[in-house]
Amino acid sequence: MNYSEFKRIANYGDVKNQTIININKVNGNIVGGISGEYNPTVKDFYRNLLVYLESKRVLFNPGAVEQKEHCIASVLEMKQTLASSVMGMSFTDKELQPIRDMIEACNNYLDKVGIFNGHGFIIDHQDWEWFNMSPNGALGSLRMGFRSVIENIERDYGLKYNKEIR
Repeated sequence: MNYSEFKRIANYGDVKNQTIININKVNGNIVGGISGEYNPTVKDFYRNLLVYLESKRVLFNPGAVEQKEHCIASVLEMKQTLASSVMGMSFTDKELQPIRDMIEACNNYLDKVGIFNGHGFIIDHQDWEWFNMSPNGALGSLRMGFRSVIENIERDYGLKYNKEIR
């Protein structure tokens, strides 16, 4: 390999789903490795998850500015995203627990506001329940559940969630 090829490869960088090149100097010798896989750490996973959750207005917008159908759709999407995000990951039960707790919070919200009949979501409870902010209300318990899990993630992995869950 001539110098120009070496330089081009070394400058390729670390990119998700791309070849990662590591070049180190060990005992005066240049050694390196190539990996075709990106293996994020649990901390990387939760950092990405917190950024995703920062985009979910159902967790932090005042209930007065939300719409029922949007909240329900957002919670359904969060539940699906959470469940699919861990597929293929090698997490311990302890590392998976925050995901399980957030899915449970989504399920509790959905149970309080209606039922899914296989074709669509049927709202069969009182019309106001979808944004009930009391601790036992649908939106209040969803937000409390997520707030608790996010605080644990912040503490356990030294990360920061940049929104305020009200």
